[in-house]
Amino acid sequence: MSKKTRINFTYPIKQQLERLANHQCSNPECRKNTDIVETGETIGIASHIVAASQGGPRGNPNMPKEKISSIDNGIWLCANCSILIDKKNCVQKYTIPVLKKWKKDWEKKVRNDRKNKIINEKKQEKQKQKQKQKQKKKQKQKPKPKPKQKQKPTNKKATTKPKQKPKQKPKPKKPPQKKSPKKKSPQKKQKPKQKPKQKPKQKTTNKKATTKPKQKPKQQKKKSPQKKQPNKSQKKKK
Repeated sequence: MSKKTRINFTYPIKQQLERLANHQCSNPECRKNTDIVETGETIGIASHIVAASQGGPRGNPNMPKEKISSIDNGIWLCANCSILIDKKNCVQKYTIPVLKKWKKDWEKKVRNDRKNKIINEKKQEKQKQKQKQKQKKKQKQKPKPKPKQKQKPTNKKATTKPKQKPKQKPKPKKPPQKKSPKKKSPQKKQKPKQKPKQKPKQKTTNKKATTKPKQKPKQQKKKSPQKKQPNKSQKKKK
């Protein structure tokens, strides 16, 4: 294998490395999310722990091609950290054992978190099932309510009758009690009460009462003087 030839990871291995790292950078000082939600792109890179070529950083000419391209030789990093570990100044700092430790610790944590999440989800499902069973038991114990009868539609114009008050029941009459005969006590002669003298009532005149007009005295008609008729006896004498 020449120094220029490079052995890359296959696409399925890249996807598996990303899933094992939970779409996050494996660098403990970074832990950046490598998925861009808005565009759906990734900024993560499947980097080699041992260099993909002989002349690269941390290269090993004695390592076979199959191991170089295997998933054990890969680590999921963001774009910045993948460039950082391959710089000449930083190669001595980011050695093969350091990168393997990053990979092992982070992937182990992701697995434990997933297990705990699954366990918690199962517990929640069991609690929901228990609550449903309790509710079913309570419903069985309660008597079913009677179905409501449908009311006939009433005319809107019909006037509502006033509510009649409930008739009160007549109270039972008590039987008449027999009165015991009382002894007559000798009555004392009562003095006749003198009536108080009544004051003469003064005639009240209503101010508003209208005064009757005075009647004029009737004039006596003058009798016309009647001629005295001569008596029959006087006529004969003549």
